[in-house]
Amino acid sequence: MIKRLFIDVDDTLILYNSDSKINPYGFWNGDPFEPNFGLINAIGEYREAFPDAMIVIWSGGGRDYARAAADHLFPDNDFAYMEKGWDSFPLVRDTDIVVDDADFSLGNHSFKVYSPIEGDIVIRDEIKTKAH
Repeated sequence: MIKRLFIDVDDTLILYNSDSKINPYGFWNGDPFEPNFGLINAIGEYREAFPDAMIVIWSGGGRDYARAAADHLFPDNDFAYMEKGWDSFPLVRDTDIVVDDADFSLGNHSFKVYSPIEGDIVIRDEIKTKAH
């Protein structure tokens, strides 16, 4: 079964140049940021390796915010978008790959959350399993 990707926006796909730990709506607010190119490139490689895989870009800022940021980072993408929250967590299977800066350890779910730093490694490892 092809794993689905669930990728957060703020402080995951977009890394802010600020001392603030939380950057809600930073992309829309024009906060200075750097794209997380390691993760962005890994997502592109995943799309090439698994063209039918569902890739979800989600954000606590909502579906429209997630879409705006993804459209900026991935022109001509075919991703799904959703608001990230307790109501959306049950949609994630325990085999899916979730990359997020948030700690979901308080939730009642079985999926593992990978940090923005390790997300590209985990995604590329999944691609390697296709080659074997």
